[in-house]
Amino acid sequence: MSMTSALNHTRGARVFDPSLIPHADPSFMDQMGLPRNRLQAHKLITEGIDVGIVVRAATILKATPIDVAQMVSIDRNTYRRREKSGSQLSVDQGARIYQVFEVLDAVIHLFGGDPEVAMQWMYQPALALDGAQPIEMLSTPAGCDAILTLTGRLEHGVIV
Repeated sequence: MSMTSALNHTRGARVFDPSLIPHADPSFMDQMGLPRNRLQAHKLITEGIDVGIVVRAATILKATPIDVAQMVSIDRNTYRRREKSGSQLSVDQGARIYQVFEVLDAVIHLFGGDPEVAMQWMYQPALALDGAQPIEMLSTPAGCDAILTLTGRLEHGVIV
């Protein structure tokens, strides 16, 4: 693929947009319907992400919707109320979903697109995270960044 095909030609400007790069298999983010473009993500989050995304993620991750809700720091009772009413997630909840799903996308990619193996890794202590399980780190932006940094290093063969 040429670099020009990954450029978004809007308003006369040439801007690199990774979402224009075709992938053999849809990524976790693609399966969730979440854009990689930050401006599009911001718009989606502020408009409200549908609560059904939790069920879709649970299906792919082979988890329960409550497990996924707790993974993204949404209280189980709050999740159940939103699910029952069919309402959109709040901006804060949508932002957490986006951030955690971005991490899961990177981890799943690291393990060749296998969500089951990726989730097993998430529950293993990681020396590079001071012995913490990656799943425990998802509750803060700093923890999510630490996991993304670790997956990037592992992907590029950097000894950690």
